[in-house]
Amino acid sequence: MTAVGYFSHDLNDYGVIKEKVDLVLTWSVTPLQYGDHRPFAAATLIRTWRDKACDRASRRNVATPSEFLQDQLFDWLDTSEVAGEVGNIRDVALLYGELVKHEVFSYASYIQRLVARGEVGLSYTEVLNPHPFFMPSDIVIHQDVGSRHRLFLSWIPLANSTLSLTNQRKVTIYGARARETPEDITEREMRKEIRMVLPDLFEGLICTWPSFQSYLTRLQGTRQCTLPSTTTLLAQCRTLISATRFEQVRTFRQWLLPIFRKHIIKCASLTIL
Repeated sequence: MTAVGYFSHDLNDYGVIKEKVDLVLTWSVTPLQYGDHRPFAAATLIRTWRDKACDRASRRNVATPSEFLQDQLFDWLDTSEVAGEVGNIRDVALLYGELVKHEVFSYASYIQRLVARGEVGLSYTEVLNPHPFFMPSDIVIHQDVGSRHRLFLSWIPLANSTLSLTNQRKVTIYGARARETPEDITEREMRKEIRMVLPDLFEGLICTWPSFQSYLTRLQGTRQCTLPSTTTLLAQCRTLISATRFEQVRTFRQWLLPIFRKHIIKCASLTIL
């Protein structure tokens, strides 16, 4: 990807860069195109241009294009029709998750900008009442109008986040009084499903070299020991499959991977002994 010359001749022409950024973002998530690689490719192209432009700015002792790029990425989320379609949210979350992971797009600045401009419908606790009318029983009919950014904030994953950023996100989406969120319930259910499909990992059954080899054989999917079929896994992990990318990434990175690493280290140490 680093050899692709998508931005190569336009490092200083921000007008052209803006058009190309919009084009590659739209291409990466539109259902009219094909390929699961597209969000990764788009994020890599943009990151490569950012790195080259920052190096060039550093040598010339001028402002870096980071703020310009943050504005363009925000504006696309804010105005793009294809980004606003609910059916494309999984690809949009994947795309911006990669941009956030590589610090091309600042999630913290994103939230701050939304709050600063008084984004309406950003929290699930907001109930808007633009045209209230009173029934004889004094019941007010409300109309709940949510911001498109509420969905983006809910779905975009945070690969590396601080406690303050996580709390800021939680307060922004669910309000300051929220103790347990729907995400907490979903993640508990996901953990149950993972325990069911990976019992060896949680029951401490792998403690000798032969059993460790058997476990690796299962992971490799060889004929000696086959993994459950895709249909079976989908049936057993419905919550995991349907969860937001934020919930999936947080569950895997913060809960499952540490357990898996400790398990592998334990098996390796027993093998040495």
